[in-house]
Amino acid sequence: MRLTKKDRFYFDEFYGAPTPTMGDKLSVLQAKQAEVWTKIILGAPVSEYDKFIAEWKKLGGDQITAEVNDWYKKDAIKLRIERYGKEEDAAWSRTQPVFFSSLKEVNG
Repeated sequence: MRLTKKDRFYFDEFYGAPTPTMGDKLSVLQAKQAEVWTKIILGAPVSEYDKFIAEWKKLGGDQITAEVNDWYKKDAIKLRIERYGKEEDAAWSRTQPVFFSSLKEVNG
């Protein structure tokens, strides 16, 4: 969960099994993420984050995002409808990307 600029919380809606690319690449992506955040906290310019996002996407982040969004379109909406009983209650986040690839996209 993250707080956005509009004081709204953003939840990671993904609760499915790891995608194929997650199994192969997620540990590397998480290590790179921790590395860049540590560098920024210790004084590196925030522009390092933009470099990280570009590298994250190339190293499998774009593929993970696509896989999770496909899962969401196929399975998550069905589960929400089963849970809440009608599609309009489940549809509010249908157009939102599930797995973030850039803080700018989340806060934009």
